[in-house]
Amino acid sequence: MDGTRLPNIDQGLWAMNMVDGALRMAMPNPSARQAMGLNGVSEKLYEPLGWFLWLDNAPGPYGLELLDAQTRGRSLFLVRCYPAPDSPLFSLLSEKERCLRCSPRFDDTGTPVQEDCVEPDSWMFVVGALGLTPKHGDTASGMRVELLTDPGWTQSASWRLYDFMVCLLCHHHGLAAHRAESVHGAQEIPWQLCCDLAPGAGKAPSRPVPWSNPLWWRPHCLGITACGVEYDD
Repeated sequence: MDGTRLPNIDQGLWAMNMVDGALRMAMPNPSARQAMGLNGVSEKLYEPLGWFLWLDNAPGPYGLELLDAQTRGRSLFLVRCYPAPDSPLFSLLSEKERCLRCSPRFDDTGTPVQEDCVEPDSWMFVVGALGLTPKHGDTASGMRVELLTDPGWTQSASWRLYDFMVCLLCHHHGLAAHRAESVHGAQEIPWQLCCDLAPGAGKAPSRPVPWSNPLWWRPHCLGITACGVEYDD
């Protein structure tokens, strides 16, 4: 999977806004960050647009970049992972990736230096893609979240990001519905969830609680306290 700049960024604004809104809702609340394993987030300063994410129990920081989009259809985000030099996954990188990861082009956070606005080659550090598709072409009817992962990266890297994104978006979906923000979905309609694995990717890890249960995503079920955020009782 190669990363390319989106010809018409406007087509992907709905997906960018949804992810951005979900991150902005989670970040100010330490209880929500702890429940989701979110340690930090930083917006990319150059194209392709997206974010850097730091998660618990991950081999390194992640990059999430808008790759392709349709106005009322699927938006595809490229998933990159930057394993730390002491991570077991570091040896799975190519020689060029390992050299770049240890060079001054990466800062102490484990991500590319943004001030340089120099993007690594499009194929580098890619472990999969995340797809967001409005159900029936309308986000109010639900959302399909897909993981298209490169062989060998499913359990070791890409699944952790997918698991986090489902938690983040479902959490935001429930709160937005409570606030009657119809652009993010109706309160009682569960999202359609799908994990698509590339050939040879292996079996996906099991999930202890079904994602499709809308009641499970209420804040008290996640163990999240208000901390200034208006959560449903």
